[in-house]
Formats: sequence, C-alpha cells, structure tokens
Amino acid sequence: MNNREEIIKELKIIVNSAGFLRVLANIARKDAFLMVNDDRFKYEPDSIQYSEIGYLIGLMVSEPYSLEKSIMEIDNALLKRREKRIMELLQSLHFTYVTLPNNENDLITTDSIIESTFYAESGAYNSQFLNHIKYIYRHDITWINSKVGFDIELCVDIFNAIVSWMEAVYCCALNEKIPIDELDMSNQNNAFNILCVSPEVIYAYCKVNGSEINPEDVQVFFDVFSYCGQEQYGDFFGIESQNIITERPIIKIDDSRYFIASTILLAKAIYSRPFYIGIQDSYYKDIFSKHIGDALEETTEEFLRRSFGKNNTYRNVIIESKKGKRISDADVLCVCDDAIIIAQCKNKRLTIKSKSGDAISAKNDYLKAIQDPYEQGCRIAEAIKNKSGLHLTLKDGKCLSIEKDINKVFVLCITSDYYPGSKFQEKLFSKQSEHFTLNQMSIFDLELTTKYLIDPYDFLYFLHRRSIARGKFITNNEINILGHYLEADLEFQKESDITLIADDFECNFRQDIIDKYLTGKESNYFAINRRLPREFLELIQRIETIKCDFSKVDISFFLRRLNATTAGEILQYLSDSRSKNEIFDFSMTLVDGKKYIGGLTFVTGTNIEKISRATILLGHKHASECPTKEWLSIGIVSGKIIGVYYTRGETEEDSSFK
Repeated sequence: MNNREEIIKELKIIVNSAGFLRVLANIARKDAFLMVNDDRFKYEPDSIQYSEIGYLIGLMVSEPYSLEKSIMEIDNALLKRREKRIMELLQSLHFTYVTLPNNENDLITTDSIIESTFYAESGAYNSQFLNHIKYIYRHDITWINSKVGFDIELCVDIFNAIVSWMEAVYCCALNEKIPIDELDMSNQNNAFNILCVSPEVIYAYCKVNGSEINPEDVQVFFDVFSYCGQEQYGDFFGIESQNIITERPIIKIDDSRYFIASTILLAKAIYSRPFYIGIQDSYYKDIFSKHIGDALEETTEEFLRRSFGKNNTYRNVIIESKKGKRISDADVLCVCDDAIIIAQCKNKRLTIKSKSGDAISAKNDYLKAIQDPYEQGCRIAEAIKNKSGLHLTLKDGKCLSIEKDINKVFVLCITSDYYPGSKFQEKLFSKQSEHFTLNQMSIFDLELTTKYLIDPYDFLYFLHRRSIARGKFITNNEINILGHYLEADLEFQKESDITLIADDFECNFRQDIIDKYLTGKESNYFAINRRLPREFLELIQRIETIKCDFSKVDISFFLRRLNATTAGEILQYLSDSRSKNEIFDFSMTLVDGKKYIGGLTFVTGTNIEKISRATILLGHKHASECPTKEWLSIGIVSGKIIGVYYTRGETEEDSSFK
C-alpha cells in the first residue's frame, strides 16, 4: 500500500477502534523504558518515534472518539495484530514522503521537506529539554511564571517525578498500593497501566524526594499539559499538520488517571510552551526575542568554556580593520594555540509553513537561521586569515591580543533549538565558502559535544574531521555525526562516495543517563569506547599541555590520525623502554592506507639534558630527510614529556584554514 490517503484512512479506523490506547501503550513502552535483561538495565528502543506517537493520538482526537472504548481491554492476540499493523502502516506512510530524485534539483519537493523535518524530530533527549529551560529562558522566568500562572521550573520536578515513578513501576519497584496483577507483562494490555499516573501519586513522590511543591501545583501542571476534549486544529490530516497533542501530550482518562505515551513529547511541550507564550504577546515579544538571543550567546559561551576554558572564550568580540572600519561581531570566539572558533548564534525556529513543505518558506527560514550567520562568520574568518593590523575588542572595551599567528579558523553556527531537517536543507540551500566549512548545530548538540569532547584539541579535531568529510555523510541529526566521530573519528568508506550514519547516538546517550540514574555516577560511555586506546589519548593530552614553539594543534591532529594498531604499538614500545637506563629511542614510519605520511620518534631515558638534546637532533635529522612529510620527535624522562620537535610538511588534507 503506497497511497497516502488510504494509509491514513486505515490508521484512522485503528486509532478509533476498541483498545487503541492499550495497543499504543504496548508500542510506546518499548521506546520509553529501559529493559531488564539478565539482571542488567539496557535501553532498547523500538523503531517508532515520539513524533509518530503524537501523530497517532492526534488522529484519534481529530474526529469524535470514545475514551471508554479506546481503553477497553482486548484479546492479547488482537492487540499484537493491531500493533503490527500500525507499525506496517507507519512505515508505509513514511515511504510515501520519500523522494527518489534523478538529480539534486528534484529533491526540492513538498514531500521531501516534510519528510526530512518530521522524521528528524529527535534532536534532544528529555533531560536536555528540561535542563535548558533555565538556560534559554534565564532572563524571562519571572515574566513567564506570571503568564502561565505557576512556576515553570516546578515543571522540571514534576516531570522528573513522573519519569522516575513510571520507571520504578516498570522495574517492579512497586508501591504497595498497586496490585501486582495489573503489571503482569505477559498480559499485553497492562502496558497501559504503566503509562498511567495520578496527580496524587506524583505529588506524594515529589514530597518524598524533598521537592517543595503543593498539590495545586501538580494539578495545574496536569491541567496545562493534558488533552481532555480540546478541539484539534481544523486542517489536521498528514504528518505535517499542526497537532494539538504536541502542546497537550497527556491524555486525561479520568480525575485520577492520566495517560502519558511519550515522556519526550511531554518534555518538548514543557520546553516549548514559554516560547510560544512569549512570541504571541504583542507587547513583550520583541523584548522576549532579544532576551532569548542574549541567553543563547551566554549559554554558548558557558558550554564552550567547558572545553576551552574561561581565559580562552570570549563573547561579543568586535572585529575592526587597521583603519578602524567595523568588519563584524563574533558572538562567541574561542582561541586555542594557533586555532580559533567563531561561533555565531541565531534564535530562529522552523515556521509552521516550512514544516508544511513550502519550499520558499523553508529556504527563507534556513537562510535566516543558518546561512546568514554562517556568512557573517566567514567574513570574520577571512579577516582573521588576512589579519594585518586587525583589531579585536571585547564588550568591556579591552583589546583582545592573540599571541600566535592563527593557522586554523572554524566557523560554528548555533541555533536556539534543534532545527529539524537542517541536514537536508543544508544540502539544498546552503552556499558554502571555499575555505571555511559550515558547522551547524543546535545548543543541545553543543552541550553534548562539550560533554564528550572536553579536551579543546579533541573538539577542534572533530571540526577538522567534519571539514575533511564534508559531503561524505548523510544523517538526520548533527548529534549522529558526533557519535560517529567518537567511535570512528568520522572515517568514511573510501571506496564509496557517501556514508549513511544511523540514528543510534541517542540510544548510547540515553544509556549514559540511565546508568547515572541507577548508580549516581557519570558513566560517560564514550570516554572509554573511543577508537584510540585511552592510554594513547592520555599521552596526546599530556603533549598538549607542554610549552613548545610548535603548533600543538598540528601535533594533536597528527597523533589523532593514527590507527588503533599503531597507537597500541607505540604504547608497547614506551612500556618496554622503561627498563633502559641511558637513552632508548625508536622511530616508526606512518602509512595512511597505502600512502606514506611521515613518522614518529620517541626518545626516553633518565638524563633530562641528554634526552632533550637527542630529541632535537633526531627530530631535525628526520625533518631534513623527509621535508614534505610530518615528523614528530618526543622526549620522555621518567614518564614525563620534556619536549617535542615537530615538522609539519604538507599532506592532501592540509589547508591553512578549514
């Protein structure tokens, strides 16, 4: 079946059939909860997305329906058949939006824009949505609370209580008031019971966990975010339609039961509600928009400081020519050795018209949200590239002095919310500079990038690899690119033109969240599952901290290019050399594929003066023998790196500015 109207017609029949919410609950709980396998907890998501869950409920409420009928218990076999049919229809519906173009121009269709927007609606995990309320609305919390009638930050406590309660119930850490037979998962109907909560229980759970909250706050929360008979938007039909369930994702069953099919859908609704209140207020919207823009820049600065440090991260930097002509302003600028990141921030979201597939609106939104700030960043980068007499002034009027000549500049575009379909639209609408690659991410993406790439040189290498791999990857969301980098340094299949990156980063990130919830500790999965051995990454980080006249960015990039086998051999050599009393040195040539790229020399021993001299002599020797290749000579005494000698050479990947 590939006729969209027929598919939606059949879906409408199913969503209005007896027991639909029980069928949906059985689908949703697989995507909502951690699983228990062999006494271990693991996140095993099903193939449905929370946007699809919202669409199904939206279909149900778009026409008259019977709530009593939708929650009826039905035969387990019938429930499984309907579950299977829903998944088949959702997959078929997705295929009706997929465009198979003959060329790139054929990609710009209504269906392709809708598809790339709706099915890229992951973007952030629910903990991020809730955490970012205090970031993005930092200047407007008091005003927002006055408009919504309650403390928006209390929503975070209530939401966390809901999630904790449902997960505790699912893991059979049961409250004695809940009969065990209602949670017997051999009865597929009981998934519905797990996804139902009551305001009274949530209030009690909040109090037990020390939250200063009262029953009225909890009830207001459920009233605000619950659907209980409100009218669906009149033109609701396809996945692109505006859907009241995205604003009110909780379904009120009765006064004591509320059904929550997707906690991510609820988290997104909580996060988005203040934004829509702000932009719909004719008096306050301009003030609100400015505050959001300021908050975005401040949050970007705070996140980048995690990697680059307070003394290397600057906000609102004015760039002027030697004649005093203002070139542009950098929202946030980071300096690391001889590299700079220019981060341009934009508070612009995808409009309803664009989500509905209007190509002109989608292009205009993209140009304002990403292309315009990117071009502004490129102007700054170009000025820094030719920086003779350039003046950089901070917001307090002080001059920013950069000690080293800048050899690498990266342009980073940050949006205030994830921008669904941005990867696809980048391919369609962006005009890329020859010298400065577009690196775009949401503030959510930046948060995770600085979480997992706390080493500034690691962060820079990530941007470097993205530049090298430009056009080599297809993926729905930026966060998947980070996941691929962490596991494979964005290596692409050289025998193919394009590599598809699956949407699996969110699974690993959520596993981190689950592990932290269960153990109270950061597991930081990717810190111990990198392509290069942890000990070798630690060696690189030690080299990055020493004082030297060479570009530590180049040295770091060079070492991070090595494969895991070579890194292991180096660690073995260094381990063996500890038994040597005088001078022990070894050199190795390095090959990338079949291409000779340079080499490494390590000099170890106990005499600092001898090791230092030998490091320079051997480094100079190899540099003169291989003037066009990279060579790094490292001196180590008693496990401490005392010096390096480096020659950069030139490789096919090299360019002064990426």
